[in-house]
Amino acid sequence: MKVLLVDDDDLIRTAMKYFFKNKTLIFQTAESAEQGLEYLDMEQWNIIISDYQLPGMNGVEFLGIVNRKFPNVIKVIITAFGDRDMVAEAEKIGVDDFVLKPFSARSITESLTRLLYIQQTEL
Repeated sequence: MKVLLVDDDDLIRTAMKYFFKNKTLIFQTAESAEQGLEYLDMEQWNIIISDYQLPGMNGVEFLGIVNRKFPNVIKVIITAFGDRDMVAEAEKIGVDDFVLKPFSARSITESLTRLLYIQQTEL
């Protein structure tokens, strides 16, 4: 399993890296959507988790680009700003799930477990 996390918060990147240690084949973090796009050009990813609030383009814009290039990758947004307009826009571009901040390792695990199960049953 290859997971890419895009978040400008160093504390979240570090905590998630620790959480995913030994759970995935590859876990990579990016500080911005632009850096995340660079990693997308270099590697194939199974799961992409992005914060909504990023410098430059936001997480929905970033995951919209991801969806156009890689529609089958699992896409998750983490956000403290879960308003209806953002959710509707994110669903329209193919975001699979939302995890609200503050989040726990358990909420990420539950989200990814459910999404991986759905993906496997669709194959």
